[in-house]
Amino acid sequence: MRRRASPLLVPALLAIVLLAASGSASAEVAEIPFGKLVVLADEILVGRVLLVLDVPVETTDEVDDDPQTVPLALVQALEWLKGEPRPRFFWVWGYGTWICDVTHFTAGERALLFLDRGGVADLVTPASFDRLRKATRGEPIRRVAWSGRGRMPLLSIAGRAHAGIWSGEIRLPSALETLPGHDPRYAAFRRFVPLDALRTTIRRQVAELERPRKGTEGLVFQALRRLCDVYIDTRWEEAHQALERAGPAGIAVLWQILGEPDSPLHSAATAALDPYEDDGERLMPALTSEDVAQRRAAARAFEAASWHSWGWSDGVEDARDEAARDPDPEVRRRILRALARDRTIDALPQILAGLRDDSLENRRQAALALRPVAYLADERPAAERKAAEALLLALGEHEQVRLRRAAWETLAEYATAASEKATFAALEDPDSIVRMHAVCTLARFESAESRRVLIALLGHADAWIRRAAAYALGTAKYEAALPQLIKALADKDDGVGALAAWALGELGPKAAAALPALRAIVKRGGDSKRHYDAREALHAIENK
Repeated sequence: MRRRASPLLVPALLAIVLLAASGSASAEVAEIPFGKLVVLADEILVGRVLLVLDVPVETTDEVDDDPQTVPLALVQALEWLKGEPRPRFFWVWGYGTWICDVTHFTAGERALLFLDRGGVADLVTPASFDRLRKATRGEPIRRVAWSGRGRMPLLSIAGRAHAGIWSGEIRLPSALETLPGHDPRYAAFRRFVPLDALRTTIRRQVAELERPRKGTEGLVFQALRRLCDVYIDTRWEEAHQALERAGPAGIAVLWQILGEPDSPLHSAATAALDPYEDDGERLMPALTSEDVAQRRAAARAFEAASWHSWGWSDGVEDARDEAARDPDPEVRRRILRALARDRTIDALPQILAGLRDDSLENRRQAALALRPVAYLADERPAAERKAAEALLLALGEHEQVRLRRAAWETLAEYATAASEKATFAALEDPDSIVRMHAVCTLARFESAESRRVLIALLGHADAWIRRAAAYALGTAKYEAALPQLIKALADKDDGVGALAAWALGELGPKAAAALPALRAIVKRGGDSKRHYDAREALHAIENK
């Protein structure tokens, strides 16, 4: 059996961490903690896109394909959160450099932007860069940080601005409440966070980064800043040497940071304690410590490490399962979040137990944690799946809206015919998000009443409900809804029209009657969601 190293020693960085830190494409789009994104971005601001200008270019190998033109977005800075507050107007490279890049600006949008000041010259040939400079009159061009993930479009929900985030690729502080996106197809991956809450978090983290530090604390913080740079291997070695110079006094600083989940250097402190080595065994002594502060810090580190664990050892899993029953609710909550990222069949019973937790917030976290492992539910005993459904239904009737939202978001993946009556009742819930999830849940029922209600909801006054109804009908592949879906193609809401087109595409050749309407949308052109999904639907209907 391998010796368990104490978490109170600064370990050498593991070779595999250095390999993961190399500048490969896969590393660039890995999950990044929100605080680390704040550290790495040169500038953070809220901006408005005034126009998108297409410029002819020849790209280098750093761009996945070979476009004839690339869009440049002219952005007006509305509010600076990091960086020098100028200029008021600037240009941003608006083309995806990787296959999964999400940098797609549209004129008129507002967005929270995390930007890098340089790097565009590496994407195009020298002659093309001269064209870019001419188009921008010599103004510098920014790039969106973290392969496009630093562009977070703003959406108004209930009169409050929310920033859109790809939840599987940006790990938010757990205290930030999120809502699903307005497109049900991406509800599991696209989350929206109140802008004012993000603004407060960013300002606090930027102030923490800029605070003067001396002595051991200053040495540790400089080392952690180096650990945030995942592309320069020499910086990892420099960080390791700096932590060694800090000695035992530096360990106290690391544990202090681990106890502050909003710290922008929290993930770097986790890496410094090296939970990756020995399958996480370095965290075990602290995870089972009598000191609750140590257990909380270890649970936070365990959560941060869970997304890239390649299977914990039996000893670590035993310690994790014990921590899931910890008397402290925060420790239990962190372990629940770690289990959600684990996404293995063994995590399901532990998450299910969380639905019975004494803490209401932990029950909410357990409900949300069940959704990413829903595809594994069929491999669990039927009694366990039935218990999950019953507990979610009970939570779906709770007086707290946050709990109802979490329960119904997950019930859309777990509901059986036993939930149909409760789903009809949830359609009358005072909260629009709960109602939207209830509409999506109707897709799981094959009764004539559920299908009739879904068709009727295509005419609902709330656009979000109409979107959910179109999505549910496409998921159910309900051929009898064909006339109503064709009519919904012309809905005044672009999202409804897009989802109606997608639903018709799901029907395949059975939706041939929709071809004239779809062709008319494609012929009109444009860059709307409706146009894109109509084009995809045409292909699906004509080629399936």
